[in-house]
Amino acid sequence: MSITEIIAVYAALLSSLLFLWEIYKHFTRGAKIRLEVSKDTVLIPDPIEEGKLWVRVTATNLGDQTTILKSLSFRFFNEKIFKRKFSNKAYFVPNNPAGESLPKKLQPGDQWTGVIAQIGDEFDLSNLEGLMKVQIELYASHRTKPHKKVLR
Repeated sequence: MSITEIIAVYAALLSSLLFLWEIYKHFTRGAKIRLEVSKDTVLIPDPIEEGKLWVRVTATNLGDQTTILKSLSFRFFNEKIFKRKFSNKAYFVPNNPAGESLPKKLQPGDQWTGVIAQIGDEFDLSNLEGLMKVQIELYASHRTKPHKKVLR
């Protein structure tokens, strides 16, 4: 093999690797939301009711683009072995008593925290019996489907 053939093979391999790298970057860029939920949270000081329990929802933008958090909701479902049967009701959370309300612009690396009352007029998130579970759903502008997390 001559030196020109070695250089040609090296250049072909290098350009192929750079092409694959560009494809990888194309599919991995954008906003990426990590959603965390935890129940039995107490606000200190509680601006609304002393000793009331809340479900804390935290969204962190781990991606490289800005997104807008649009709305927060939750729904009940029964968990069977291979499928989930959702209830007919979805509960929309209109405001955030613990901080900034939605919609909220979330820059890369930013974090938003919201709360949901754990016990309401029509629901009780603290006392789920049997196979009954709650799914928290956060809607953002960079995708049509919500980010989902099951409250355990």
